[in-house]
Amino acid sequence: MADIASVLKRLEAATVRLEEIVGGKVGSQSSPVAIATADPVAVSQSVVDYDHLIASNLAQVVAKAKVIGGVVDEQIAALSLAFAAQRAFLVVASTSKKPSATDLSSLLADTQKYLQQVVAIRDKSRASPFYNHLSIISEGVPALGWVAVEPTPVPYIGEMKDSATFYSNKVVKDFKDKDQNSVDFARAFISLLTELQAYVKKYHTTGVAWDAKGGDVKTVFSSASHEPSSAEPVVASAAITDYDNLIVTSLAAFIAKAHAIGGIVDEQAAALKLAFVAQRSFLVLASASKKPSTSDLPSLLTDTQKHLQQVVTIRDKSRASPFYNHLSVVSEGVPALGWVAVEPTPVPYIGEMKDSATFYSNKVVKDFKDKDQNSVDFARAYVTLLTDLQAYVKKYYTTGVAWNPKGGDAKTIAASSGFSSSSATASVGGPPPPPAPTTAQLDKFAGNASSVKPAGTANLFSALNKEGLTAGLRKVDKSEMTHKNPELRASSVVAASASEKKPAPVKAFAAGSAAAKGPPKCALEGNKWVVENQLNESEPVVIKNPELRHSVYIYNCQNSTIKVEGKVNAVTLDNCKKTGLLIDSVVSTCDIVNCKSVQVQITGRGPTVAIDKTDGCQLYLSKLCVEEGQSVEVLTAMSTEVNVLVEGEGQDGEFIERPVPEQIKSTVKKGSMVTEIVEHKA
Repeated sequence: MADIASVLKRLEAATVRLEEIVGGKVGSQSSPVAIATADPVAVSQSVVDYDHLIASNLAQVVAKAKVIGGVVDEQIAALSLAFAAQRAFLVVASTSKKPSATDLSSLLADTQKYLQQVVAIRDKSRASPFYNHLSIISEGVPALGWVAVEPTPVPYIGEMKDSATFYSNKVVKDFKDKDQNSVDFARAFISLLTELQAYVKKYHTTGVAWDAKGGDVKTVFSSASHEPSSAEPVVASAAITDYDNLIVTSLAAFIAKAHAIGGIVDEQAAALKLAFVAQRSFLVLASASKKPSTSDLPSLLTDTQKHLQQVVTIRDKSRASPFYNHLSVVSEGVPALGWVAVEPTPVPYIGEMKDSATFYSNKVVKDFKDKDQNSVDFARAYVTLLTDLQAYVKKYYTTGVAWNPKGGDAKTIAASSGFSSSSATASVGGPPPPPAPTTAQLDKFAGNASSVKPAGTANLFSALNKEGLTAGLRKVDKSEMTHKNPELRASSVVAASASEKKPAPVKAFAAGSAAAKGPPKCALEGNKWVVENQLNESEPVVIKNPELRHSVYIYNCQNSTIKVEGKVNAVTLDNCKKTGLLIDSVVSTCDIVNCKSVQVQITGRGPTVAIDKTDGCQLYLSKLCVEEGQSVEVLTAMSTEVNVLVEGEGQDGEFIERPVPEQIKSTVKKGSMVTEIVEHKA
């Protein structure tokens, strides 16, 4: 305890000079990561690894503390801010010459403030049943004082870890048969200190590694938000602080669940974490820059886009994984980080992406609620992360990214600070970064959410109002109606009348048609039939004699018909356009996702059809689906023009068409909300 008191005393002395300098400027409104707002964005590898320490090991501690809650969660929140403040200190150190002892104190103010908060929370909670939990943290947190220890910071961290281990062993002993989460909490903090010790040994063996060729620390420090300038308002530091809190709380809790699952899920979560870190760097840059032109913006989003693509790629290459729905939860929701390119409605845009993620989240919860609680928590934690991101954007960036009208040129600042993936890869000898996305790619990345009205709209309506526009159309004979002649749906093509002149044949890959992402495929992989890239096929693609345990996954097909001749476990139609699907029977679910203008017919039985993000779907159900007490659940989300047709309910055994409602009304009352379908009565 004497050593700890000595450390705290030394750290307290180190802040005296700063308090004299900044006075009331370092108050409750100052950012605990204030220096980080001057982040050079493409930071040194040592700072990158410190970020990994925060988003992995610290994240584990945060997640366990949130489960315990109360004063433990409060203390860990202060610990998180201490780590964030130290991260800011290391950013300044990486670009500055070693300062004098007097100047050093000004850089340690934020860290010291939060260290004192950690200890104070323990001291005021001596009667708490979690006193030993609090003591683990307060005894070990002086390890962050290694920045003031030369030339032996590594052994110093070891001493602090030993002090924390004493209380950690107490918690493990007292709770090993009562609360496994408390045991995990204790061990997670010791692991955090162990990793911190390894980090310091790797980058700061004899003390903080300052930059001998860097600038004067006073200059770098004064440019940070401790002394707000016209180029960086105080509100920017508050926004960055809350974004850091989002990373070390909501994102950390999600990463902890992904890490527990491991494998491909953990790999995808790591890519997601890097996307959030890249977005943080972008927001730092925005807080100090004027709004760039549309052509310059894509280059500033390169890092974020790269990691978003990694998240989606991991899902796409793992279609046979038993955790495919877990991966889909993340990949469907991750475009929410594209809010930075959406104006003036980024908040609703995030909500749309959250809805997409929720569709798969509900699937995971349904499939694993009685098997693996961690998978259920994983799915819910990700939706919570998007909810918190939405609230954050609503608070600070309601109509779009808040650029600084008095700031510098974004391109110039980015170039001077090495803002791109190139500097990061160069430091570790990696490959060159991918080229910056084009404006067209950025529009796609933003979900085409711009509210700008196309310039040609007036011309379009003018053309539609011309007389004689429909003169060349003919009445469709009953013999050519697909709903009256089911055999016509097999080819999805209605024969032209003999009197009509046949048009010239169109090449399968004419200009403007969808390009295949790979060669056509129809093969059995394990227990899954995979049908991909079937474009403009004149003959149906047939899956014959599948087994009951087989599932069918149909992806990226257009102007084609797929027939499944036999009973299968499940069928998924994904990212298809103008495609017909004919199924005998399905045991569990038929999923229709990201499709446009498709027709699906079940000739046997199928209990559930789930339709998500689909525009135009005709669902044909057989008599067997609804006879003998049978029923079919049709689940829809973010879909339009969905019609369900049941065989034999009309005259002469015809299909009866029933549209799926698209408009709902919610009435908010005191203490409740009632939601009902809107009916339009003549």
